[in-house]
Amino acid sequence: MPNLQMFLVKTNKNLQYRELIRCLASRLALCLTLCLAMCASAAPAADSDQTLRLNATMTQLGNTISGLFPVFLNEISFDNPENEKIIDEGIERIVSLIKTAGPHFNQRSKPSQISYDILAENLRETQRAIQAGNRHYAQNLLIEVVSICTSCHTQDDKQRTLFHGKRRDAFSSDFEYAEFNFLTRNYETAIDYYDRYLKSPYSLKPERVILTSVKKLLTIYAQVLNEPGRGAAHFNKLIQSGRLPPLVEKNVTEWIKGLEQLQADQASKVTDPSFEELDKYVHQYLGPLNSPGSAIVPTKKQKVYHLWLQGLLYRYFSSEPSPQTVPLLLYWLSINDRATNYSFYYSLADLYLKECMLKHTENYMAKQCFDEYNEYITFSYSGSLGTEIPEEEQRELKRLRDIVYGGKSPKSQ
Repeated sequence: MPNLQMFLVKTNKNLQYRELIRCLASRLALCLTLCLAMCASAAPAADSDQTLRLNATMTQLGNTISGLFPVFLNEISFDNPENEKIIDEGIERIVSLIKTAGPHFNQRSKPSQISYDILAENLRETQRAIQAGNRHYAQNLLIEVVSICTSCHTQDDKQRTLFHGKRRDAFSSDFEYAEFNFLTRNYETAIDYYDRYLKSPYSLKPERVILTSVKKLLTIYAQVLNEPGRGAAHFNKLIQSGRLPPLVEKNVTEWIKGLEQLQADQASKVTDPSFEELDKYVHQYLGPLNSPGSAIVPTKKQKVYHLWLQGLLYRYFSSEPSPQTVPLLLYWLSINDRATNYSFYYSLADLYLKECMLKHTENYMAKQCFDEYNEYITFSYSGSLGTEIPEEEQRELKRLRDIVYGGKSPKSQ
């Protein structure tokens, strides 16, 4: 009997793994196809020709991905020499199409431009990894695209204007349909189908996919829609359903506390804050920020506040803030993004700090952005000593230090 039990446990784990890979594959295909297409709806109304050209580019992108999808997430197929030419040419085509869409992003907010830059660089790095024969790394980079897209798509509360023809029967699960609607900003339908997936009795749902689903719901309620009270009520019903695994339920229980506190603080009424009000919320949730690395490390409950603050910062950034405030906004975004997105999506914190340093070198915040970046890199590799920083990172730190401090040591300033 013990052997049979072990066999059943192993079989169940294998089935869960295959289910997870299938879900990841679905998300990757959706994300690559839709990642830039969603921004077509934000194109200026007067420039209809540009929008048509962008839509045509996205159609080509979707067709390319559809052809490559069967080998992208299958390690055996990806490593098969017979598929090398198909993969290499396909990724080259994707990189070219995304490059074509680049000028459109110059018209959008700074965070959107940065998201586009990192996506484009990710795919170029994928191309370089394949050319160097590092195909496993290339596969990981492709999977990473999903989180990059999510970071970009949650930067505003715009609803979708494209892809209205896709119905539930085109997808193999409620989760996949929820992901499609999340990525295409059809948030109400996404909420409905994440809920259906989470409450379904299917016993082989991978815990990682369940956690992804509740994280997306939290992002929608706290960051995108700014409806913390509604989010708390939804999560309470999910707990009462008894369908959440213990670890997920533990996270959700803490999130409910954060959402209820935001509701009590009337956070949902904060829609168009002044810069002074924004400054108040930043220091309330991130701490005094009086030295590099001094931001508050959030608890699970506090991460709800960070998501809410992220939405506030993105919306303020999209309102065309004065140029003098942009470096400070980038700094705030980086601090909040790092604290939140390492456990949620792809962190753009380093990119925000580099944008602050390289595009606003003369601003007083450039030095503070470098100090924060330097502190993080040093601590990441070897605690506070910095004795194990790779040579390429050391060269990058020196380059940035020379730009910001004019070749002088920060301590001598």
